[in-house]
Amino acid sequence: MEPLAQVTSLQSITADNNKIRSIDSLTGLADSQTLSVNNNRLTSLKGLPYHIYTVRADSNRISDMSGTSFTATPYLRALSLRYNRITEVGPLPTIETIESVDLRNNFIEDPCQLAVWEQSSRLTSLLNLSLFQVLLQKQE
Repeated sequence: MEPLAQVTSLQSITADNNKIRSIDSLTGLADSQTLSVNNNRLTSLKGLPYHIYTVRADSNRISDMSGTSFTATPYLRALSLRYNRITEVGPLPTIETIESVDLRNNFIEDPCQLAVWEQSSRLTSLLNLSLFQVLLQKQE
């Protein structure tokens, strides 16, 4: 995806059904608002553009969200991460502008981590949280 980094005026990027392993090179795309990278080989969301509003990264290999800084994406409104390998939500509750999060069909160990959103007095925008068919792992 490195050649796209040169086209700074891109507002929407759809790169579904490829073998993309990284989106690191997209960080500098100041005008990008929508990113769709469904069905690739991503293991993280490092590299999201600053002004991004919508991210769809369904059916990838994302398992760990801890390396993703959502403070660097203050305009993010919708995030879809269905059919990944996510076990912990980590930094997701730090996104104050989020309106929709779809985490269906993942391996979240403790969905109570999401209670942080409910307790945040700064976050009033979350309208939709989808956890249908979250495969809870056994706690030992």
